Amino acid sequence: MRTMHRHLGALLAPAALVAAAAAAFAGVLAVGDEAPDLALAMADGTEQKLSAHEGKTVVLFFYGTWQKRAAEEAAAVGALRKGREKQALVLIGVARDATAADAKKFAEDAKLSFPQAADPKGDLYKRFAEKGLPYVVVLDGKRKVKHSAAGADTAAVGKVLTNLLGKPEGDAPSSDGKSGDGKGDRKGRDDDPGGGRKRDAK
Repeated sequence: MRTMHRHLGALLAPAALVAAAAAAFAGVLAVGDEAPDLALAMADGTEQKLSAHEGKTVVLFFYGTWQKRAAEEAAAVGALRKGREKQALVLIGVARDATAADAKKFAEDAKLSFPQAADPKGDLYKRFAEKGLPYVVVLDGKRKVKHSAAGADTAAVGKVLTNLLGKPEGDAPSSDGKSGDGKGDRKGRDDDPGGGRKRDAK
């Protein structure tokens, strides 16, 4: 009987390790972690994986279309591209709890010039954050998380971009601080940026 138990334990051990690894994989990614090749449901109906931007710095701007300052904050984050047109930088807006049609309409109404994705069930958002909107994530060219924070602190994001890509070209002014305090219409959601975690890579 003891021999049988030993054999059973030996069989179950690898399974337990796999289960633990799967649980860790599904957890919230922190600064320093390498993001898996996640797929984004773009507003134009296509699917785009992070690997499509291999070698480029990727900024994911999560927002809620219902938030009063969402358009203003999206525009402020979009302005970070000024002077970086020739740099390997990709900015993607991600509308949490919204459909592709919602994300597309929001971008059109706000006159945003960067691509949008939809995250109808918040699955993509949950890979990077626990709470807080807007939320900004910066990935380097190898998909390593370099910045992850609630709010739209364009000064902090701009600093991370400069560390990764160098200074903007020309006379593009640096960001003058936080573009928004995240005090949007929360509509019953746990979107208090104060509850989010501000994390930057050293």
